[in-house]
Amino acid sequence: MRLPSDWEGEGGGYSPHLVHLVHTPCGFRTAMVYDLWGRPPFGEQAARALVYGGHECDPDDCST
Repeated sequence: MRLPSDWEGEGGGYSPHLVHLVHTPCGFRTAMVYDLWGRPPFGEQAARALVYGGHECDPDDCST
């Protein structure tokens, strides 16, 4: 999965596919790691749900 330009994956440890998702405009960072090419429960589908609709910035914290 490619992340949108305002998101990045921060290394999560054991595998290069496991990353914390970071929304760069507001600094939100997931506590859980996601496998951007993997299956549920924290795979590509869950990452897409978060990135494309599950995360809402606090207007005071977000520059977008």
